[in-house]
Amino acid sequence: MLPSVDTGEVKIEPLRDTRVTKVLRKLGMEHCCVTQWSFGQEGEEEHKLKYPRDIATNTDGQLIIADNGDETVKVFSSRRKFLFSFKPQTDNTNKKFTVVALATDLNSNIYVLVELEKPGTETCELEVQVHKKSGDLLNKFPVRREYWG
Repeated sequence: MLPSVDTGEVKIEPLRDTRVTKVLRKLGMEHCCVTQWSFGQEGEEEHKLKYPRDIATNTDGQLIIADNGDETVKVFSSRRKFLFSFKPQTDNTNKKFTVVALATDLNSNIYVLVELEKPGTETCELEVQVHKKSGDLLNKFPVRREYWG
């Protein structure tokens, strides 16, 4: 809990006060506010979040969300507007995949940990896919090949 700021007339909680929130929004810094907000349910059906699994942010304040409802990675602006989505890429179309986790780096590259499983078996492979900020694939590499349980 941060202390309140006493102005003499009122006490202000800097993280929650609506006046502070308004100023931060004007400065384009609404991602620094502690406010209740919801997103991902507006717009076209393919833009909506179905089963979000993980979330990361990049240096631009964009929100990157793994959505296992349609096996995509969805990118939203810092103002929570849908920008684009992409699917992890697999070499074998017979493999089912699940996005397990997300991360970003200082260049806003997106790291996607993907679990690849073969239908009818209990084995799977994990790989990290590195995507540019635009969603284009840069690189991918295996992590481990064993039962993931």
